[in-house]
Amino acid sequence: MFSDHTPLKLYLLDYGTSAYPGDYEAVVVAAISERHAREIHPSGIHQWDGRQWVYGGRPRPDNGWLPPNQVDVKLLGEADPSIAPGVVYSFRQKEEKEECG
Repeated sequence: MFSDHTPLKLYLLDYGTSAYPGDYEAVVVAAISERHAREIHPSGIHQWDGRQWVYGGRPRPDNGWLPPNQVDVKLLGEADPSIAPGVVYSFRQKEEKEECG
């Protein structure tokens, strides 16, 4: 896919304002291109198979993230050479708590 000398870039992937409680809201990833960045799931364990997010070889429609073509992407800059490809940091939407009383 890439060599050890391919410089990685940092990208911010944003779910947008439609994130539901408990869903991922945004993620910072290290990738060689915007296309590769879009195909990184905030969990770091789900894989994009070209049609849907899968985990353990099975479709996961309840994965808390959007398809790659629906994510807003912003290039942040060059990654430090010590950073590996993948998720650098992910943000989850806070769960709404029900009040008892």
